[in-house]
Amino acid sequence: MEKMDKKDKAIACLVGVMLILVIVVLCLAIGVAGSKKTIHADKVKDLVNSDNTSIILFTSKDCNFCKTAIKELDDQKINYYVYNTSKNNESDLDKALNYLSIDKKLFKTPAIIYIKDNIMFANMINLNSTSDLNSFIKQYKLTSVKFEK
Repeated sequence: MEKMDKKDKAIACLVGVMLILVIVVLCLAIGVAGSKKTIHADKVKDLVNSDNTSIILFTSKDCNFCKTAIKELDDQKINYYVYNTSKNNESDLDKALNYLSIDKKLFKTPAIIYIKDNIMFANMINLNSTSDLNSFIKQYKLTSVKFEK
């Protein structure tokens, strides 16, 4: 009986160590990967008025390239905010575009907005090419942008 207890303790210890390793690996993976946060117009205003550098990806449910853009940003571990036009009302979208000084008549999703030094520093509206998105990412070094604290 005593040998079984030692064997059971050894198995329990091994399982515990393996569980800790899995948790550590998951935490590292989450910390290394880029992340996204869903926002509304008020947050867009806060980002424009902030001294922090930010990226906003505008998406919609009818957008064919949006999923590709999201995957590309995630694959490159870029931190960004998502403004989903399908989940916000028209008034909220109007406010968000106004804060960014974007003419609604010219606006289409997906659109990537780069905010730096309290202004919309750069943007690409109606993205439809991975190479264009990657050029934008490289030109503005978006892989180095972090969420504000």
